[in-house]
Amino acid sequence: MDGITLAAQCKRYFPNMRVVIMSACSDKVIPAMGTAVDAVVQKPFSPKALVTKVVEVLQRSGRSGS
Repeated sequence: MDGITLAAQCKRYFPNMRVVIMSACSDKVIPAMGTAVDAVVQKPFSPKALVTKVVEVLQRSGRSGS
């Protein structure tokens, strides 16, 4: 099972869950994401880039905690 399929199945039970996936070929992943994935971080990435992407997704959903 790929990550997008897993995200879609999880969101059936947890519709407010936010999903950030990582991919080495995001140009192929983005069109297939649909509504299951909130963001993609492209490999290779730094820890700072991952944190930035997660914060962006949380802020869009109003869950940043700040």
